[in-house]
Amino acid sequence: MYLGSDWTMVSLACCRLTTAKSTNRFLPFSLRKPFGFLCSRLPLFGYWHNSIGQYSVIESSRFLRRSKAFSFESESELMSMFSVTGEYLRRAWGNLATSQGLHFVELPHLLKPHIVSFLKSNNNIHPLTNGKASLQRNVVSRQLSWTWQNETQAETMLIWHIATEYLMIAFPDEAKESSRQSLSYRHRELATKLSRYCAYLMSEAPELLPGNSVDTKFIFDHAMYEARETLGSKLRKRDLLRKVLTSSGVDESTIFTKGLKLGAKLETIREGSLRCKLMAEFWTETILYVAPSDNARAHMERLARGGEFLTHIWALLTHAGVLTRNPIPD
Repeated sequence: MYLGSDWTMVSLACCRLTTAKSTNRFLPFSLRKPFGFLCSRLPLFGYWHNSIGQYSVIESSRFLRRSKAFSFESESELMSMFSVTGEYLRRAWGNLATSQGLHFVELPHLLKPHIVSFLKSNNNIHPLTNGKASLQRNVVSRQLSWTWQNETQAETMLIWHIATEYLMIAFPDEAKESSRQSLSYRHRELATKLSRYCAYLMSEAPELLPGNSVDTKFIFDHAMYEARETLGSKLRKRDLLRKVLTSSGVDESTIFTKGLKLGAKLETIREGSLRCKLMAEFWTETILYVAPSDNARAHMERLARGGEFLTHIWALLTHAGVLTRNPIPD
């Protein structure tokens, strides 16, 4: 299974790059592509099909069943509950979730070049940040620094995911007006698909992400619950989302409200192309930031079945010697 997995092909590619001048190669490069093709066709071997899972907290929360059993009096109570009964909560929350809205799309064409370009331009020992560098480059880090002041990476990703979804709803015509070949359209597509992919990972593969997988899943499901309680089953339109922010008594401490607040802030960037560029850069850096993992077993199991896109990034960074994440200090 290992020989037919994409891990083998990553190893072979890296062998080609690192031993270009060596005569003791594991396998002649001319035979590697046919070898990989043959192995990928064997029934026991999985192969990644260049697609990524997609999930939207705002859209999919419409179909979430409401339950008062999962409301909490305080953050400390919430933390204590899942620290004691984490596995139970994971299973209970899983019963609330729905597969409605879960789907797969082709990997954006701009993503791979974007990742390579980013890695080349950040050739220091620890190039990975959780999006801070992109905000600094676009001169908005001071205004948006509050978005990464969270206890977990899952909370930060959810805030930005909800904000990205807000922008897609607030500016539906941008996708229609822009040519599919324009850079602005491709940046918008990249940001949307990566944002929804991160939501998919939190829901379906939390063990691949930083932090405790039970906690990550719980935080994600609680954000889904917040969205459902706030918006109900109504169609998700811009006026409905804006109404939440202007309503009296709205709880501004929830992940969902913070995400809408960020979306409204980004909405004030008048130039759509600049806004899309910022979002694309943020999500590219984020997906690279969350890729390094100590849970090699989970990634290897995924690779043996074809792998997640995140697993392939993990393999790439591992071979490049990037084993840890080191955020830029404030």
